[in-house]
Amino acid sequence: TGSEKVLEIGTGSGYQTAILAELARDVITIERHPVLSSQAEARLSALGYRNVTLLVDDGTRGCPDRAPFDRITVTAAAGECPPALLAQLAQPGILVIPVGSSQSQVLQAIYRKDDSIATIGLSPCRFVPLITGSITAR
Repeated sequence: TGSEKVLEIGTGSGYQTAILAELARDVITIERHPVLSSQAEARLSALGYRNVTLLVDDGTRGCPDRAPFDRITVTAAAGECPPALLAQLAQPGILVIPVGSSQSQVLQAIYRKDDSIATIGLSPCRFVPLITGSITAR
């Protein structure tokens, strides 16, 4: 609807961030690599995006001080959905995440509504792994 607050895990180049910024009210995006985040920030700023907040952190922790989020999207595969992200999903809300091993993953949509959770497998996929732990500058 354009009124959503979105959390994106994995900023990368900022391409998907820009698309989300066109579709949503606010986008908070987390990247664990400081150089990628800095490059994306410069790119998004030059393009005039003002509804984006970029953070450098462990994306598996989400952003609890800005939660809840109407939508959460994760661009790296996890063995299971990180509990912190699920806890930060609004009601109603949708979280999209690739889940599985390095060899076999499924893009899942997780819906939260009326205190219940429903998970739907959307498509086989292959993403880089979602990494947890401390951030180190390069």
